[in-house]
Amino acid sequence: MLAQLERPRILIVDDDAGLCDVLAEALAGLGYRVAKPPLAEAALETLDQGVPDLVLTDVQMAELLAAGLRRRMGRDLSEFLRV
Repeated sequence: MLAQLERPRILIVDDDAGLCDVLAEALAGLGYRVAKPPLAEAALETLDQGVPDLVLTDVQMAELLAAGLRRRMGRDLSEFLRV
């Protein structure tokens, strides 16, 4: 198993708390470090701890998060995959 700091970090942001809980539990069980702040604004504060390896969010929240990521990273995020 990967050491704590080597494990990929995933940020989950959605207004459906139940969905966040299920995703977080499943991903943590696979060895990922998971953060699931309760609100989009709190998610942006979470970015102060470093940019995650993956962000899972719904389409409506994606633009707010992308703007916050751009400000914190100082770069264009057009290469991010949207599914």
